[in-house]
Amino acid sequence: MGVYRRISTEKKDQCHCTQQVRPGDVDPYGIMHYSVYFQMYELAFFDYIKKRLGIKNKHPLIRQADLKYVKAATLGDVLEIETEIKEVHENDQVIVFRQKISKNGNILNRGMFWVELTGMDINEV
Repeated sequence: MGVYRRISTEKKDQCHCTQQVRPGDVDPYGIMHYSVYFQMYELAFFDYIKKRLGIKNKHPLIRQADLKYVKAATLGDVLEIETEIKEVHENDQVIVFRQKISKNGNILNRGMFWVELTGMDINEV
């Protein structure tokens, strides 16, 4: 259980990254496809797990995802993806990530991901 004891949800340890909307991310009208939000979130929390928690060479499993579309992103937009840990479930080895994608401070999408770390050697961290 070593990795979980070091994760604190009291201090908001946020991770920010940016991603530009590319031609392959949009439909014929220039609107970003909803599945690209999911991909951006996934890359962001994988990066969080690797850089903030020090877990490398592992592939966490998404147990549950809940995304809320607020506003469209369009071709060329530079988006900010914010990731933070909302809660940790030590017993079933799940970290709940709260994320949002915004453009110029305006939220475009919000997401929650339940990420299972089963099968990982958490004592190696």
